[in-house]
Amino acid sequence: MNSFKDIMIQNIDKAYDHQFENDEWTKGDFFKMNQLKPDNSGKVGELTVSQICKKLNIPYHYEEDKNSQDGTYDIIVNKKMIELKTGRKSFGSFNFQHESLHKKATYDYLAFLDIYPTGQMIFCLIKSEEMRWDSKIPVINRKPHLRLGTEDIYKLDFGKKTHQNLIKNNMAIDLSLSSEEEFLNFLISREVL
Repeated sequence: MNSFKDIMIQNIDKAYDHQFENDEWTKGDFFKMNQLKPDNSGKVGELTVSQICKKLNIPYHYEEDKNSQDGTYDIIVNKKMIELKTGRKSFGSFNFQHESLHKKATYDYLAFLDIYPTGQMIFCLIKSEEMRWDSKIPVINRKPHLRLGTEDIYKLDFGKKTHQNLIKNNMAIDLSLSSEEEFLNFLISREVL
């Protein structure tokens, strides 16, 4: 005899299986990434970049959850303040959403680490002087959107075509296909090193 709770559990299981049977996140190495809340997925990006710096002997400073007193940034790499946003491809969407971009922030670079369910990792670096707030950003060909009820907090979405344009214009690199030397050369070309 099934209790009402058992009936509910069975129906939830069926709906869950149906919902995720074609979800590309469930098939890859990064499947847990899609289960993380935004703050935790952002932490994954910060830790990844700091550990890459450590592995490659790149000077960096990272204090995890400590808020900086001298600007809005997540990590300092070779004396450059970097605000890092980690995005992931949403199920059924082609976009990577980057929230809480501060117009008045003091950073040298905005970095975007976008994770595809397939394992592709696109790392983009935009110099603060390359950012546009009231018009389309060259190469990206998108304009940041002001968040409702704010004066200086924006949202910026990327898609696959944006990633391709950024890589083509040497503003991004596919970490999943790049060697350590290629990554170092990318940082040099973007004037981080």
